[in-house]
Amino acid sequence: MDVHKQHVLNAYHVIFLIQGAMTGIQLLSLSHDLSDVGYSMWVIPLLLGIIYQIILVYTIALCRQYPNDTILVINQKVLGNFLGKAMNILLFVYTSLIIVLTIRPYIIVVILYTISKENLRIWFLFFLLFNTIYLCKGGIKLIARFSTVSFFFSIMMLILIINVFFEGTWSHLLPLLNTTIKDTALGLHKGSPAFFGWELILFYFPSIIEKKKALKHASIGLWLTACVYFISLIANIIYFNTWQLQHNVFPYNSLLQSFHSSFIERLENIGTYVGMFLVLSTAATYLWAATTAFGNIVKKESHWHVYVVGGILFMFMCTPYSKTAHSYILAVVQYLAYGIYLLPLLLMLIRKVRV
Repeated sequence: MDVHKQHVLNAYHVIFLIQGAMTGIQLLSLSHDLSDVGYSMWVIPLLLGIIYQIILVYTIALCRQYPNDTILVINQKVLGNFLGKAMNILLFVYTSLIIVLTIRPYIIVVILYTISKENLRIWFLFFLLFNTIYLCKGGIKLIARFSTVSFFFSIMMLILIINVFFEGTWSHLLPLLNTTIKDTALGLHKGSPAFFGWELILFYFPSIIEKKKALKHASIGLWLTACVYFISLIANIIYFNTWQLQHNVFPYNSLLQSFHSSFIERLENIGTYVGMFLVLSTAATYLWAATTAFGNIVKKESHWHVYVVGGILFMFMCTPYSKTAHSYILAVVQYLAYGIYLLPLLLMLIRKVRV
């Protein structure tokens, strides 16, 4: 991996790394996750975009203070060796669990809508992890290039459901913003995992060529994702009623099933496998970050670390666990993410006090 190769990411790499790490499996299930908000769910990605834009500003400000250091090194410089190492362990746990929450649900989608054979689950998991490790071995620049390709597949996923905009009921959008503050706050919490991924700029900021423009490029990636989610939610709102939104776990596939053509059958199969590019770009970026964190924890860099981390993840994902356990893991990841979002602000405050 090119962990130590400086200045390899240009503007387009940064934009699509941000976008690719954020999308993942969420495009398939976001409207179900936000069903408690009702037909006003379209406002959630816009509000989250504003919130994360603010967080991104001070995150980049921290990175500019340490332009040649990753968040792993910054933690140890500011917090000291012990606390810094403890924080890096949490970062390793966080990035690893995100990979689990990205790949496992996607495998469920594939089994439900395409191969329909439970005994192939392990082999498909191995296939996904093998490709994720391959991308990770190529380094962050290869992942950035792959993320660029995957972005156009996310656009393709929106094009596949274009018929919904002609057949849907646009009156579902009215009245606008008819939800309570409490429901909106709950929607922001449930929708926040869809925006996880931009924070990995804390890991690859030293590799960015134009650091002075990093905020601009990262913001473009952030709002590209927000726009993709916004369009996807509009499609779900105008096509489904509230009961369908609440009970359909993967509504995107149901939208594809609504497409009827004399020359294309089971369009949901195409959409499911197109989604694999989004899953791989997210998983590969997080695996690269997890492997980097693992190397910092063991105080040794080795190309074998990616296989160690990949092996741990494979065994963990092969272990069956309940839906309740999955919800618990998601809750842990969310609160870890909230802590990570506050971390740059905390580090800058400690640095200022010390100076």
